[in-house]
Amino acid sequence: MLLPKILREAMSGLVIGFFLHIPFPSYDIYRLMPWASEITEALLCADLVGFHTYDYVQNFLAVVRRSLGLDNNLGVIVQDKLVCHVDVFPIGIDFNRFHLAIEHPGTQVEIAKIKKRHDGQKIIFAVSRLDYTKVCPITSDRTTS
Repeated sequence: MLLPKILREAMSGLVIGFFLHIPFPSYDIYRLMPWASEITEALLCADLVGFHTYDYVQNFLAVVRRSLGLDNNLGVIVQDKLVCHVDVFPIGIDFNRFHLAIEHPGTQVEIAKIKKRHDGQKIIFAVSRLDYTKVCPITSDRTTS
């Protein structure tokens, strides 16, 4: 989280975007962290700071206001000569497309190839964690080995 400031000081003319992939805490929690002000100041050195949800954006803007005394105008914070845009960018997968992909003929061909190549072995297929802020309904009890 300190990287935007480090980059800004090291190289001029950079366009810096920062996306936090974890929840941003409320001010009551954040203020207890060591170096909270330094982290906040460093994040404001980015041109764009993004979060998964509207609540995380509001938490960050409240931290900026309460810890540094800086207000925002529609998510834009101006500090000295720097302008930082703060916004929400929900990221996730198209669950239905992913879930139904197993039924696609091309997918079935690839599954058959993998099963043949690893005959007799247990195959575990995994996708990088689903963000726990998203809820994906399970519509069928489908198991493959």
